[in-house]
Amino acid sequence: MSSLAEDPQTPKKTIAEFAGITVRVLNYLPKVVSNTLVKDDYKILTSDIAGTTKIVRPINKNLFIQNSHAFNLAFAKVHITA
Repeated sequence: MSSLAEDPQTPKKTIAEFAGITVRVLNYLPKVVSNTLVKDDYKILTSDIAGTTKIVRPINKNLFIQNSHAFNLAFAKVHITA
């Protein structure tokens, strides 16, 4: 399995491969997100590492599933195997 830094750069052939990298990223987020600011319908995630603050562009909280378990349940509802 590729590292999490390399995996998003690898071409995906199936929707299940996209779901796999999504779960990996969702499980990694709590390790690097320092703060979450909620403004109206948006979340802004920040990461403070080695004295540097990085800010993720605003995420619509009505569209983003931040929990990997909840994502897997939602994905199972819409994923149709061939």
